[in-house]
Amino acid sequence: MKFEKHIFKSTPANNENFGPHFLKQEAIQSSLEEICNAWATHLRSHIEQTKNLPKGSMLPWEDNERAIVSTLSAAIIRKFPQSLVLEECRVKKPGRNSKQESGKSSDSGRCDLWAFIPELKVASKPVSFYLEAKRSRTSKTTNNLQDYLRTDRGISRLFNDYLKSNPGKIRKLSPYHNLNDREHPHYVIGMLVMPFERCSNDPKGDDLYAKFDGILRDVFEKGHAIKVKGNGEGTESERHRRLGRFPTVALIFGSQDDRNGMIATFTVFGATRDLLTKRND
Repeated sequence: MKFEKHIFKSTPANNENFGPHFLKQEAIQSSLEEICNAWATHLRSHIEQTKNLPKGSMLPWEDNERAIVSTLSAAIIRKFPQSLVLEECRVKKPGRNSKQESGKSSDSGRCDLWAFIPELKVASKPVSFYLEAKRSRTSKTTNNLQDYLRTDRGISRLFNDYLKSNPGKIRKLSPYHNLNDREHPHYVIGMLVMPFERCSNDPKGDDLYAKFDGILRDVFEKGHAIKVKGNGEGTESERHRRLGRFPTVALIFGSQDDRNGMIATFTVFGATRDLLTKRND
């Protein structure tokens, strides 16, 4: 099977009133693009080297979130030898638990991945990020991808996962910025992995990628009402957010032969103050 890749990058928000949240947004996206290229290379190797298994090649996006993240971790280490990567990274819970004594079980949580990559730099600082991963339970098509991304299981799901550390608020400041052991410059990224299947009437090759690209552009470059959990237990409210202010890069990776593949979106939700456009936020 020949697997092809396509990289989507949202257009930076440069409106005078609604500019980007983060410094050097184009550089952030370029770094994420390099990570996606490394991941695509590793996925091809992974699929090729497992083709003789009894059930054929292992396709990571058909497995769970942990398996998917492990291939991303391996790709970063192989491409960037100076990098440090830790899966299931233990972090203290900010927000409601920020005043609790360190060491209590209720004061700790886990992040799916932490990466430090000196080979990549943004605003003269090595790229470092905490990543929370989610996977769609079912495969998507060009017919239902946009609707899925706009439901509470799509982009809203990533926001709500991020909000566990900032209850009831959508902020661009990293939830870890005040923790003594997390004061280094870093981003907080949400990754959404969606297996996809081609429809019988889908175009082939670059035309198919252009179709996916158009769907992602419509979702990630426009204002979007996001369902987030409110402060009251069990309550929800809709917050309108301009997703163009949250830089997004996506890897579209698939096989023309098998009509199968994945779309993985990376959206930057927060960062430490030194990586924000407004230092006093």
